[in-house]
Amino acid sequence: MGISLVKVLDFQACVNSQTAPISLGNIPVDSTKDVCSVTLSVTPDSLAWLNGHFYVNNNNSSSVGTQFVTVTITRDDDNKLVFQSFVEIDIEGADDYTFISVQAVDEIDADLSTATYTLRVSANVDNIELFTPITFTGMSIQNGGITVSQAAGVRRPSNSSDPL
Repeated sequence: MGISLVKVLDFQACVNSQTAPISLGNIPVDSTKDVCSVTLSVTPDSLAWLNGHFYVNNNNSSSVGTQFVTVTITRDDDNKLVFQSFVEIDIEGADDYTFISVQAVDEIDADLSTATYTLRVSANVDNIELFTPITFTGMSIQNGGITVSQAAGVRRPSNSSDPL
């Protein structure tokens, strides 16, 4: 048994590099901030591999109690929640820059030709800021139908540009 090779169907990136931080503190409870979106070409039974990273800062918040942000990734086409995480921001009343990294895989279980994914963030206290650069990438892949062990037995001329 070998490792399956995959075929990349699409790759998209959303990079938000504005210089001013994005404040999350003015977002009402139970509301979120859309940070970045990517739309991928997909097929039924393909996979969407999603990655993102950014920083948050509590900006010397005077809030008492646990301070956290909620990070979600949704497939907007059918409101499917693909990823959710709660990230605690350490110390009350002090600047705390926290690096947040997200990674998720979504199996395309619907008859879609495209899928739009949105990275969203919300905070439970005032003065939480989202810092750039914010990067959110998506890659759709499907099983290529050949394993590495099968490919190893295939001889290609050294000048061949044909992919395995």
